[in-house]
Amino acid sequence: MGSYDGAETCELVGCYLLSILRKKYGKNIGLYRDDGLAAFQHAPQAIERIKKDLCKTFGDNDLKITIEANITVVNFLDVTLDLKSGKHWPYTKPGNVPSYIHVKSNHPPTILRIFQKALTSDFQKYRQTKNALIKLSLYIKTH
Repeated sequence: MGSYDGAETCELVGCYLLSILRKKYGKNIGLYRDDGLAAFQHAPQAIERIKKDLCKTFGDNDLKITIEANITVVNFLDVTLDLKSGKHWPYTKPGNVPSYIHVKSNHPPTILRIFQKALTSDFQKYRQTKNALIKLSLYIKTH
């Protein structure tokens, strides 16, 4: 069950865990609340060792994680990454119905401009990071 400060608590715990993991593995690991992603260019056996170490690190902090290792396609947040082709595209969970603001809605013009700027920014980020995650091989999902 969630709490009023659940997101903030999750961010603090995530920052703490990232500080531990980045000392061991560098900047190839990222967390966003309860989702994480890591990129390594190692043999499958080495990835399995890293997987065990990640489980131990989370366990040492009384947390449980589920890890999918040595995969080539991953859904992370709102994007699907295909490592073999180097392509990416938007991802939505099954049953998720997106909501849009009609261009002629009665929202204040400043709100419409903010939404337009945010959508444009998100699109540009997808284009800029297209090649940054090509070597991805580990997906982390915390419970």
